[in-house]
Amino acid sequence: LGVTPPTTWIRKQTAERIFLNPWLWNKIKRLGKSGNENPPEVIKSMQQFNKYNEQALNHIFSDCKNANLKNRDDNPFFSFTHILLPHDPYLYDENGVLLKFPQPDNDNMPRYLGQLKYSNSLIKKITDCLLKDSIRKKIIIIQGDHGFRHYKKSIRPGAEFDALNAVYFYNKDYSGLTKKMSHVNTYRVIFNNFFGTSLPMLEDRIIYKK
Repeated sequence: LGVTPPTTWIRKQTAERIFLNPWLWNKIKRLGKSGNENPPEVIKSMQQFNKYNEQALNHIFSDCKNANLKNRDDNPFFSFTHILLPHDPYLYDENGVLLKFPQPDNDNMPRYLGQLKYSNSLIKKITDCLLKDSIRKKIIIIQGDHGFRHYKKSIRPGAEFDALNAVYFYNKDYSGLTKKMSHVNTYRVIFNNFFGTSLPMLEDRIIYKK
């Protein structure tokens, strides 16, 4: 899917990122106006968002199907896929159908929940595919990088840090995992339990820089 060049990492964390964000400018332009039309740059951004997710899903289902083939290579392999869901913009309804008039409203709870339902159905399809083959030993990790960011602070403080962290171990031995464990320790538990390492657990904490 491509890797962002390091030269753009800092740029994306500065005011330039805001200046170049077509979604933000669209919101400003729409202040006090009505209608469902989006400017061309926003439509292009939505198309790229949809294309990225399509490529990501094709990648993970392709890997899954290849792993289930009878004449497969039984050597261990690691497959990683990043999907931009249920992250905004909210383009899909709960059935995965593209909305007719999607909008860059990241605090639109009904549309977020619809896209979340679609995301949950995708997770089920992915795990069903991976577990269809009962011969290959599998470890499945499903993680989010953050929770819903747009609650009002008075209603749901800290919600953006409630990120999904779900795992499946083929031996069903989940020792070392805890409900409050941060993502940073997930692979440390896996390396210790399955690859004979003795990595220490890091402190489960969140650093928030305003």
